[in-house]
Amino acid sequence: SCPFEEVEKEIPASGNILDVGCGHGLFVFLCALKSEGRSVTGIDVDKSKIEAARSVAGSAGRVSERVHFIVGGTIPNSTWDGISFIDVLYLLPDDTKESMVRAAASALTKNGVLVIKEIAKRPRLKYLWAFLQEIVSVKLLRLTAGRTVSFAEPEEIARWMKEEGLDVKTRRVDGGYLHPHHLIAGVR
Repeated sequence: SCPFEEVEKEIPASGNILDVGCGHGLFVFLCALKSEGRSVTGIDVDKSKIEAARSVAGSAGRVSERVHFIVGGTIPNSTWDGISFIDVLYLLPDDTKESMVRAAASALTKNGVLVIKEIAKRPRLKYLWAFLQEIVSVKLLRLTAGRTVSFAEPEEIARWMKEEGLDVKTRRVDGGYLHPHHLIAGVR
């Protein structure tokens, strides 16, 4: 239910890429498969999801050499040509959302790209559907690690990125989807 292909198009075709909140590694593998010039690292706080991603990587052939998985919740101390957050920020407390975006922007190389795909609050019916689904996943079933379900407006995320010196563009990517997906991409 996520427009991964649209997000992947914004990621640099080569270099060191970081996917924050990678879960089972689906986007990490997509990025590695789409371009042999990418070395892709996924990070997630959920140890069991990282273990599952590592298990898949072990049988992924040549791609396995270019994918790495780390258990953690902060931006690794390195520089990155591309960093992605896909449906992650809403799980963080409000003050942590902003600090994570700013830390990611600071970790970019010159011409590095920060790509964030989040849920917008408009159109309202799509937002309500997404919100209810996440309440069930996070609070009731505990399928997703997180303490909160709080969506930041795409304009607010874009502002944080601009304040960190990125050239930012935003666009809706929800055509044909039940959820109000929004893409925010910034270049250093």
